[in-house]
Amino acid sequence: FQQVLDTCSALVLRVKGLENANAAQQLEIVKLKARVKKLEKINKVKSSKLRRLKKVDDTEVQEACEVVTTAKLITEVVTAAATQVVVASTPIPAAKPKILKIAAALAVSIRRRKGVVIRDPEEELHTDTLAGTPTVKDKGKGILIEDPKPMKKKYQVEMDA
Repeated sequence: FQQVLDTCSALVLRVKGLENANAAQQLEIVKLKARVKKLEKINKVKSSKLRRLKKVDDTEVQEACEVVTTAKLITEVVTAAATQVVVASTPIPAAKPKILKIAAALAVSIRRRKGVVIRDPEEELHTDTLAGTPTVKDKGKGILIEDPKPMKKKYQVEMDA
């Protein structure tokens, strides 16, 4: 009969140990699931940032391509104009400068400065309100340099001896 009780108590201890191990494993599973969710969220944010960067890079590449193509077109136009200038390089003695271009440039510059008023500071400054110069206060944050104190006679006699 004693042998059966010992076996039963051993089995009860083994069951309790397995229950503790099972609870510990469940707790670890919950922690790992939380960690996986956190890492997936971080990975999702990183991938969205990468997608955004790729979009930005794509637009920059497109802009660069547009700049290159416009530069090529400009060089083609310049070379074509240069060949035309070489062909028609007869001197014209009575060439007058075109005033229309200057007037158009003046009109464009006036349009850009619309609403800007330039005032003379001397006219605005009245004698009643004088512009005062700000005075700088010394805050006393300088380095303190003390003059060496003269030695007393007693110490001078000891130093000489």
